[in-house]
Amino acid sequence: MKNRKKVCPKSKNKKLTKQSKFNRQTFESIMIEIAAIEEAEKQGIDIQEAIDEFRCESPKAGKTKIEHRDEQIMRVLQKIQEAGKSSPDLLHEKYQDSDRSRLILNGLCYVMSECMYHLFSDKFIPYRILWNDGGTHWFLKLQDGTIIDTIAPNGREACSPKDYARAERKDFYSKRLSKRARILLERAGLKI
Repeated sequence: MKNRKKVCPKSKNKKLTKQSKFNRQTFESIMIEIAAIEEAEKQGIDIQEAIDEFRCESPKAGKTKIEHRDEQIMRVLQKIQEAGKSSPDLLHEKYQDSDRSRLILNGLCYVMSECMYHLFSDKFIPYRILWNDGGTHWFLKLQDGTIIDTIAPNGREACSPKDYARAERKDFYSKRLSKRARILLERAGLKI
């Protein structure tokens, strides 16, 4: 008879308990989201808009939620976003032909993140997602880990949670504000 490793049932049960707790939380979160979608359908509201709103308002949304404790950040972001919508000339040449139908600010993530970072440098940490095709997506995190995606409506998430999870902390290419960022700030009526 060969020696077999004995598995301690207690440690095995702990793993199962942790996994069950995760599965229960995931299931509850999915059920709440389904209820929000059904309610939106009843009221004739755009489903994607309802999902986005739910994810930002839900207590289960965690650190992806932008807390409205700092209204100044949100007001400044809205000004920069409005200026960005009318500034396709500030797109990097690499993104001139990018699809902007879903997100009109697509392709301006670097310059918009740069603007917010320089306006509120003590609050934000820049991050970069590197896509398989060599492209990048830039966004910011608050010191507590809350994601601020400058191209998404109201700073909400524009990418999947998996994409944000694989992002790397990266400094901007220059410590100084770029020419495109200065122009965007000027168009937004903001100064550093």
